Amino acid sequence: MTQQAFQLINPAGLYEPAPNAYSHVARLEGVRLVYLAGQGGEDVEGKLSSDFGAQVRQALANLHTALAAAGAGISDVVKLTSQFVNSVEGGSHQLRADLRSTTVFSSCREAHPERLWERF
Repeated sequence: MTQQAFQLINPAGLYEPAPNAYSHVARLEGVRLVYLAGQGGEDVEGKLSSDFGAQVRQALANLHTALAAAGAGISDVVKLTSQFVNSVEGGSHQLRADLRSTTVFSSCREAHPERLWERF
């Protein structure tokens, strides 16, 4: 039997993604490479604030939780992508400027109708 090439992780502190058919973290075995699912502003119960700033803060906390589950931190991140829904005003100041590569885009809607921002 061959060993699986990756491990799927759904860390404590993030909501259960199985009903939406995905995992939060995929860590490749034998190399130090991790892929994260997009992290929105849902809390551990899957609840989402209607406040943009609260969603951004929770999404960033979720990002840190997902990275920690894979033995990584924000300093290990090579690229981040941020999605703003409906060009939410004032959101760009929430982004970190010290990352090597960042992409920001706006969309007219998100998979979760109440989500205003997602980082992946």
